[in-house]
Amino acid sequence: MISKRNVLVIVNPCSGRRLARKRKSYVLYQLKKACEHLRIVETSCKGDAIDLVQKIYKEEPYEYLIGMGGDGTNNEIVNGLMALDNEERQKIHYALLPCGTGNDWSRGHDIPLNAASWWKMWIAADSRKHDMGMVRFYDLKGQTERYFVNVAGLAYDAYLVRKLEEGFMPKKNKLVYLAILLRCLITYKLHHAKVRSNDGFDLKSKFYTLNVGVNRFAGGGMEIVPNANPFDGKLSFSAAKDLKKYQVVWEIRRFYNGTYLEHPKVEHFDSEGIDIENLSTGRSLGLEVDGEYVGTAPCTFVSVPAAIRVILPKGR
Repeated sequence: MISKRNVLVIVNPCSGRRLARKRKSYVLYQLKKACEHLRIVETSCKGDAIDLVQKIYKEEPYEYLIGMGGDGTNNEIVNGLMALDNEERQKIHYALLPCGTGNDWSRGHDIPLNAASWWKMWIAADSRKHDMGMVRFYDLKGQTERYFVNVAGLAYDAYLVRKLEEGFMPKKNKLVYLAILLRCLITYKLHHAKVRSNDGFDLKSKFYTLNVGVNRFAGGGMEIVPNANPFDGKLSFSAAKDLKKYQVVWEIRRFYNGTYLEHPKVEHFDSEGIDIENLSTGRSLGLEVDGEYVGTAPCTFVSVPAAIRVILPKGR
C-alpha cells in the first residue's frame, strides 16, 4: 500500500475537458492528504514533460511518479524515464491518470477513468514491468530516435495526425476523430513501402496504413494491432495493403469489432525488430508515435522488454 512516500506528479494543464479536470482535482486532493513528500509540476509546452523528468530526477529520486494527461503526455513521460539510468529507472513506479481525448494506452490496460477507482488502483500499487518500443527515424535535424509505449503508425495514420496538429479540425472526442479520419481519406494517396522483420518476414506493397504496437489501441478506441502484448518482449505489426477508399469506409468497422486481422488484405506478425523503407518517389512516408507526429521513414523499430515499471489494475 502506498502511503506517505516520495511522489512526483507531472500535470498537463491543457489536457482533458470538464470531467478530466474534476478527476485531476480529486486525485491531487487525495495525494496532498496522503503523501509526506509531494511535488507537483505542470508542463508548459509540447515536449516539456521529457525535460522535466530528466531534470527533476537529477535533483532528487522519487519512488512514485504520476502523469496526469493523455497519450501524448504519457509518451513524453516515458521518454523522459528512458533517458535515465536503467538501475534508477527500475526503482520508479509510474502511473498515468488518463485525462486526454483518446486515452488509448489506459484503455488497453483497463485503467479506470473514475477518480475514486483510479485512487484505489494507485493505493494498491500493483506494478509490472512493461515493454517499450524504440524507433529510429528522420526529422529535420537528421536521424534520431523515440520510444513509444502504445502504437507507432505510418502512412495514413501519420498523415491524419499531422492534419490534426495543423488544426484541420479540433479533436474533441472519438466521434469527431472518426469524422476527421473519413474527411482526410478524400485527399490521401497510398504509399509504396518495404517491410522486413529480423526473423524473416519480407513484404513490398502499396499500403493504406502500417502500425507497430506495444499495446492494442489507437485513434480513440480502434484495435489497430489486436495481437499486441506489452509483456511478451515483442512488437506487433499490422498493415492494410492496397484498399480502395470505398473499401476503407466499408471495412472501418473491423477496427472496432476485433476482426481487423481477418481481412485478406491485412498483413500481421510479431517480431523483436522491424525495418520499414519508403519506396514512393518524391513523397515522404510520415511517422507518428503514440499520437504525435515526429518525422519520416526509413524507420527501424526495436523492442525494449521490461523497460519501465507501471502501476496497473490487479490482474493486468
